[in-house]
Amino acid sequence: MCGIAGVVWADPLRPVERATLERMGAALAHRGPDGEGNWIGAGVGLAHRRLNAIDLSIAGRQPMPNEDGSVLAVFNGETYNFAELRAELEAKGHRFRSRTDTEVLVHLYEEHGDAAFERLEGMFAFGLWDAQRRRLLLARDRVGKKPLKYAELAGGGIAFASELKALFAAGLAEVRAAVQRRLVSDVPLGAFLSGGIDSSIVVACMAEASTRPVETFSIGFEHELYDELPYARLVAQRFATSHHEFRVQVDHAHHLARARPPVRGAVRGPGRAALVSARARDAPLRHRGTER
Repeated sequence: MCGIAGVVWADPLRPVERATLERMGAALAHRGPDGEGNWIGAGVGLAHRRLNAIDLSIAGRQPMPNEDGSVLAVFNGETYNFAELRAELEAKGHRFRSRTDTEVLVHLYEEHGDAAFERLEGMFAFGLWDAQRRRLLLARDRVGKKPLKYAELAGGGIAFASELKALFAAGLAEVRAAVQRRLVSDVPLGAFLSGGIDSSIVVACMAEASTRPVETFSIGFEHELYDELPYARLVAQRFATSHHEFRVQVDHAHHLARARPPVRGAVRGPGRAALVSARARDAPLRHRGTER
């Protein structure tokens, strides 16, 4: 069992931060305690955590390149027929520096392109980077025995990894940078906190970057089925925010239902946050400040 991860930006001039790769690799350390490797190119980065199995020497380290470094792979699993494939490739003039099945994969792609993957027998997941074509290929075995997760990144990119928590490590770095750019202010800043994943991550990044408690605001409902205040409180307590809660009552809901069409449209569209802010300021909603 090994761990693989990587980030590729559509813009080759946008760098992949080494710290991001290291965080992704660290999230997979339990999958590969015997070694680690990172590689960074133009707009791309690959990471690997190694569990020794075949060729324990340094020659078996990943990411695994071909002779000129134009093709690299990070691989998790085992290819059962790699010895036969290697003999075939050597007969065609390919030269190997290790005894690993990962290097066989790299040369097999050089020889056969995408058709190479049809030749593989085993349990595996891998990411392969073709630098000349600026092309990332992700694949895993036919029954999906080895895990492979991927996600699109804001700004035109993709991240992949053996486990979701490594993807979170990649995405959080982007979110952290975006949040920090928006914290320039001479007055205290706040955040709407629903208790869901998105708002919780934003609040976490704000708390990390701020020198004073973050002001957080949550809206709750009388019916427990729709009330997310308990989740918001957990996040507020975890990050020691100055937390404020407002509970919407039935008469307030009726008020919004009878509102003029432009107001109802604002509730459905992008203006709903501003409407909630105004409602919290002007309406006699019950307010509760959560102690830190």
